[in-house]
Amino acid sequence: MDQHLSLWLIEDNMAIANLIPIALEDALLLPVDYRHFETGEAFSEAFHLIRSLAAPMPSLILLDMNLPDSNGLRLLSEVRQYADRISLPVIMFSSHQNEDLISMSYFQGANAFIEKPFDYDELMEILNGCISFWGNKRFS
Repeated sequence: MDQHLSLWLIEDNMAIANLIPIALEDALLLPVDYRHFETGEAFSEAFHLIRSLAAPMPSLILLDMNLPDSNGLRLLSEVRQYADRISLPVIMFSSHQNEDLISMSYFQGANAFIEKPFDYDELMEILNGCISFWGNKRFS
């Protein structure tokens, strides 16, 4: 695994957004550059700015399916429209296990679809699994 992990979270639920950096600290023994975006618009602006500057992309994106100003599928499509970002791991996060949404997520290029955990230990287990599987790659 790299000595540095960059994780972007697009999530409007502040309870989950506040738990993730704590769980990352507890689960990992390496530095994590954690960025939280509460809206799809904030994520889009940051994503396009990073792209225009040719700056390194995050190692992993956790993307909420339902945001107040956007749809996770639209944001996923935005990331996947760039050929150089096809391999960037995007994990869809939702509190609902809707088979149609899951299928659409995979069809549009999601690497995984995970039901939001509301238990701290389960959250740590999910983050550990995601980082173990996808976090060892670098995407510039």
